[in-house]
Amino acid sequence: MLRTIKTRQSRQLFTLALPLMVQALLASSMSFVDALMVGQLGEQVIAALGNAIQLILFCHILLAAIEGGGAVLLAQYYGSGQNRKLGSLLSSLCLVGVVCGLLIAMLFINAGEWLASILTLEMWQAPQHGLAVAPLTGNYLSIIGWSMPFVVVGAILSCAFQSTGDTRTPVKISIAFNLLNIIGNWLLIFGAAIPGVSEPLFTPMGYIGAAISTAVIGSGATIVILWLAAGKKRPWHGQLHRPSFAALGKVFHISLPMSVDGFFWQSARVFCTVVMNAIGAKAFAVYVIVRTLKALLMLPMEGLNSASQILIGQILGKGKFQRAKIASKHSIQLVLLVTTL
Repeated sequence: MLRTIKTRQSRQLFTLALPLMVQALLASSMSFVDALMVGQLGEQVIAALGNAIQLILFCHILLAAIEGGGAVLLAQYYGSGQNRKLGSLLSSLCLVGVVCGLLIAMLFINAGEWLASILTLEMWQAPQHGLAVAPLTGNYLSIIGWSMPFVVVGAILSCAFQSTGDTRTPVKISIAFNLLNIIGNWLLIFGAAIPGVSEPLFTPMGYIGAAISTAVIGSGATIVILWLAAGKKRPWHGQLHRPSFAALGKVFHISLPMSVDGFFWQSARVFCTVVMNAIGAKAFAVYVIVRTLKALLMLPMEGLNSASQILIGQILGKGKFQRAKIASKHSIQLVLLVTTL
């Protein structure tokens, strides 16, 4: 296995995976920072935010279906130099992304509290100590919902950058906007006050401020990556043609197993969420913190997984099937090694 690490393909895989790990860390840290900063507002607010994040993650199964198969096909078209097909596929993915984002937005804006009441069991029983969590979750989702079309399209464009070999641009955008999110949270949650040290300069908005900051920052990041995606140096420049339903069929065929797997994993997490909510807001708040830390520890494997899809897709696009098999073998060995460490 140590010999595997020294191979050219393995070094290439690590080079590709490192920025993806960083970006995954930054994407997760946005919700982690929200949870950390609103944590000072009490366990009820932490529980509300945790339920909101769980619902967002469950809806991301749709996004995974688009991203998973899309990344493989985009990488194949890029590897084989078929820029026209690459542009057509990207147009198709963005169109589906807008539709999915709008559906999620309408769901969160109009039914966020109802969905949260199922997770918290408040639909059937009164909350403990009169501290209702579902209304807070509904308020948070009703704000976040407006940004979902932007967030989904932004994720697809990031995937396109990565699949065509540019893994650094999405990372740079993520770093910049994560810093802006921290500043936005501080300004809106606490009213620019340092808790326990200084008084707020204006009325603190609490967890609502966290929702506004996250929604605005997420939308802003997408606007920036849209602007960069329109650059003339991009392989899809001038190739964004009419969406291809045949290409979308290939995407969903590739991503269906991943989506089914993700559905069952997220269903299990939803079950755990319901159980912890039944115990109480304090128990669920602890569960949210532990779950977030666990997710951070899984990021190296996620980065290697995404890098493997992109690298193998590019190799297949060049018609080098034997080399793709070797790269797949190396990817599995590296994931096992990183998991063991």
